[in-house]
Amino acid sequence: MEYVILDDPRPLQGRAFWLCEAKVYEVSPSSHVQFIIDHPALFALTQKRIREIYGWQLEPLGYEARAKEILIKHAISLGWTKIRHYLRPSDYWSIQTDNTLKRAEQIRSFLWWAVDEEILESHSEGIIMAYDNPSDCFRYKRRNGGIGRYLLENLN
Repeated sequence: MEYVILDDPRPLQGRAFWLCEAKVYEVSPSSHVQFIIDHPALFALTQKRIREIYGWQLEPLGYEARAKEILIKHAISLGWTKIRHYLRPSDYWSIQTDNTLKRAEQIRSFLWWAVDEEILESHSEGIIMAYDNPSDCFRYKRRNGGIGRYLLENLN
């Protein structure tokens, strides 16, 4: 797993990452959509195209509403995985991708890396889901082993 720093991430609660293939991009302390805006070429976009998307939605650049959803869906459709550590209303990790089975190896690699780097604990609660498919969703509760259970279930 290659940890790529393009911005200056400052450690803070609620860390966030973009994952693509074997590269991890930390987006903390910013947001996933701001990372797309700041690094459009990674997502096969241009600044002009991003401004057009926001313009079509009548939203200011960086606003987190309809245009954000369009950009996030675009990134996920290209194979990117969106990862966020939420602290409220409860403490859990959200992992959103296009297809959990298709991206299982990539997700496992990230999770093993994150445990090794002490970014998350193996018993952390996690929700692994496909962005547009509510039936492709798996919840790993802390009391049942958390993320560690997912890793053990997918050792192949």
